[in-house]
This record gives sequence, structure tokens and C-alpha cells, in this order.
Amino acid sequence: MAGLNAEKTALDDLQTVVEGALGEMQGTYLKRVSDRMNELFLSMVGADPQQNTIFQSVEINDRYSIVVNTLDDRTLNPDYEVNGASQRALTFAFIWALTEVSGVVAPRVIDTPLGMMSGNVKRRVLEMVSRAAGDDVDRQVVLFLTQSEISHTEDILDHQSGATVTLTKTDDYPADLMNDPNSPQSEVRLCPCTHRQ
Repeated sequence: MAGLNAEKTALDDLQTVVEGALGEMQGTYLKRVSDRMNELFLSMVGADPQQNTIFQSVEINDRYSIVVNTLDDRTLNPDYEVNGASQRALTFAFIWALTEVSGVVAPRVIDTPLGMMSGNVKRRVLEMVSRAAGDDVDRQVVLFLTQSEISHTEDILDHQSGATVTLTKTDDYPADLMNDPNSPQSEVRLCPCTHRQ
């Protein structure tokens, strides 16, 4: 009987530890991710709640859904009530907030991150995601950008790129590739050229 009591005590202790950790993640860390996501998103889309912009805030609610709060006290469903550029910015803000709060150090590899974005939103997002790591942030970002994503962001890439290479698919010639690659088969070639070449 003493053995069963000891096992029950150990299981009760384990349950207490797991419930405490889960409560900490659901409470403290969820709030930190939500707050950081809100800060990043508003900055990316250029929304200032003090200036009565449409987007007042974003948050992760108690059902773990991301909601967008508007000027007129409505909530928007990001899946179908938020435009494409803002959806991308919201995705970035969530991922960046999650990795920052969790303290995970890993390269962030993103394919066509600026698709559906243009103008100032595209520029702000690129500036934020490509910003150099500092004392409080440790990150490496690898972006696969198309020509349309690079367009009008060359100055940011000039300043913030550590290394730049071009990947070219040979069968894009002559429609999208200027020089004949003289390749008998379709392949991807690496060029040490920059985003300006």
C-alpha cells in the first residue's frame, strides 16, 4: 500500500508541475506574444491608434485565435476581412513575436515574403525583418525574393544584406531570362550577382 501511495504522490506532483507550466504558457507567454505581435503589426502597417487609424490593435484571444480590433470597436477575422498585405504583415508579426518571446535562436528562411505587398508596407516589413541582430535579438534571416519584391526596395537591401546571390532557372530563357544559359536541360544556377544585377 505504501508503494501505491508513493506513486500517487509522485503523479500528483507531476500533474501540479505540468499544470503550472501550462498555466504559465497560456497566461504569461501568450500575453507577451500577443503584445509583441501587436507592436510589430502596427509598426509594419503604419497604424497609429492615437491617430484613429482603422487598425487599433491585434491580439491572440483566449481561444488562441488572432483577431484584429478596429476603430469602431469591431473585430475582424484576418482570414477574410483583412487585405493581403496586412495578412502577410500579421503573419510576420506573429512569427517574429513567437520566436522572440520563446528565445529560440534559429535562421528564419522565408520564400517570397513580400508577395501581395507594395509601397510603404512592403518597405517597413523588409526593414523590420532584415534588421541586423542586436544585443537583445539574435537572428539570421534568409529571404528568397522575386524581382517584383525587390523592386523599390533596393536601397534597403543595399544597406541590410549581408550576402546576396541570384538563383536562375535555365528554362526561363528567353521569356524571363535575358542571357541564353546554353543548358540542354532545366536546372537552377547560382550567380554571385546582387539584387541590382
